[in-house]
Amino acid sequence: MDTKIIIAFAALVLFLYIQINSKLDSIILGIDSNASVLVSLRDRQKMQDAGEKIALIKNNIKALENTECKKCHVLNENLLLPIENKHISYETFLRIVREGGLYMPSFSPESISETKIQQIYTKLYEWK
Repeated sequence: MDTKIIIAFAALVLFLYIQINSKLDSIILGIDSNASVLVSLRDRQKMQDAGEKIALIKNNIKALENTECKKCHVLNENLLLPIENKHISYETFLRIVREGGLYMPSFSPESISETKIQQIYTKLYEWK
């Protein structure tokens, strides 16, 4: 009689162990699938951000072609225009080009014409 109870108890423990283990596996799979969805969304966002950065670089290259501006605004990704996607007026843009800024040199009308500045502004700020 004691042997039958021990065997029944062992079978019950084994059954519960298998059930709990399978539930834990399904929980882990659920966590893994949620994590992979999260990773997938992050990767998609990174790809989108990279695509936007590439488009911005290409636009800067095209807009600043044959100018001194490209030395800084194309080669340094932190100086791509428009900086931090801030839209500025043409008058402000012209003033910055003519007077310079914190690290930016000024450019005289002899070094870059107002027509060229207008073309650059249009390509940079009206391209989207």
